[in-house]
Amino acid sequence: MQVDKIIVGSPIVKVKHFLQDTEEKRAVYRGITGEKEKYEYNHLLLQRIQEQQFDGEIYLQYSELEEIYENQIDELVETLEKNKYTLSKENGMYSKHLDTRFFFPMYLRKIFNTSDRNGV
Repeated sequence: MQVDKIIVGSPIVKVKHFLQDTEEKRAVYRGITGEKEKYEYNHLLLQRIQEQQFDGEIYLQYSELEEIYENQIDELVETLEKNKYTLSKENGMYSKHLDTRFFFPMYLRKIFNTSDRNGV
């Protein structure tokens, strides 16, 4: 299956960093990685973006005001732009990552309604 569009809302890029701020999240992280970490989970996605090329479009919805923007999303956007990925961005202007659940469905509908619908 060939993918030509990726649509994502407020992504968590640095998984280890995100899953270390509470004991519950640390337990999830330990469950994912086991006793020994096989990968550097904070940089796995960013490395892959730099190593490979994607010729499709990436639609990214996020908020510069949410608490994860600076340590998760900002570097992703910079990496995608630096590596010349086709990127469509929307700043949702909400302050909590949890509010993605309200903004992303609207963004997704907008993309579906404006897309040619041949790959979305």
